[in-house]
Amino acid sequence: MLPDLPILKRELWEIWLQYLQRQTHANMGVFQQVGRYTSHEGDRLSVIRGDGTVEESEFKRASSEMVMKLDDIANSTPQDRVALLDKIARDMGNQISMHLFDGLNKTLDEAGQVVDGQGRPFDHETILAVIESIQIDFNEFGQHAPLSIVYAPGMTEKVREAFRALENDPSIKARYDELISRKKVEWRDREAARKLVG
Repeated sequence: MLPDLPILKRELWEIWLQYLQRQTHANMGVFQQVGRYTSHEGDRLSVIRGDGTVEESEFKRASSEMVMKLDDIANSTPQDRVALLDKIARDMGNQISMHLFDGLNKTLDEAGQVVDGQGRPFDHETILAVIESIQIDFNEFGQHAPLSIVYAPGMTEKVREAFRALENDPSIKARYDELISRKKVEWRDREAARKLVG
């Protein structure tokens, strides 16, 4: 009879669990750039906004399952197990992303920060309207972090055309540059007010 090796089993479990957590996070699309926080108890989350309002939300469930036949366990390679964990990570990452998008859509709608194209096709005007509606932070060198855009599958060419117009059409580029300059002034004003209060 082979020894049970509980310490080794626990260590292997921790390694696989950490791998699964990293891969799940890597499969969350744009949300992998967002910081993470682990809540060890409770069933809801409270967010206190800068204006003092509080938004409460319940935790959402994300789950997946892995089924291995007992006979397959002895013959499975580490690569087989990685493939199964990768599938679980894709499932979990997609579910978590969908929950986050649902919550984000609700929050943005309530805050009046939804840009409605009113049936117009996506173009450079859409991008300018979105940038107009958001707060942008800059670093000490006056540069903002790259902005991310999330769009539906099948819109890639329209999005590329819109960005080409921002870069190549002088009148559109001038409007974009003026908008970013205005956002930089707004950021400086916010920073000055924050430093005065702090």
